[in-house]
Amino acid sequence: MKMMIFLILLTTRLAFAENLIATFTQVQGDVDIFTHPGSQPVGPGPHVLFEGTYYSYRKAKPGDRIENGNLVRTSTEGRSLVVYDNGDQITLGSGTAYKIDWNENKPDSGVLNLLYGKVRLMARKLGNLSKTKIET
Repeated sequence: MKMMIFLILLTTRLAFAENLIATFTQVQGDVDIFTHPGSQPVGPGPHVLFEGTYYSYRKAKPGDRIENGNLVRTSTEGRSLVVYDNGDQITLGSGTAYKIDWNENKPDSGVLNLLYGKVRLMARKLGNLSKTKIET
């Protein structure tokens, strides 16, 4: 009985964690995804130094996935639409850099760190982004 309850809780947690992952559905111009942050280059290259932190770097295209802790940057000509698995959306304007960090133990305590630029959030009333704290 205890094993069954554990599996149900684990399955629920994993399903919810998947909702914290997003997909680029539209990309216009140059949009970059930065992953594997660190004080030294780590992970697959190429690498870039951004705001004092090293990241692995790649160009975004429709269908690319964004995971917890990734940083996204649009160029002065770039724009994109990011849709989370639960349907919440973020529209990124040109010249924007943002990062979302979720506490996986408390998913309604996410922080959207808008480094610069502009974003538009469309969240379901009970969606993950509805209680996200925005820092600028």
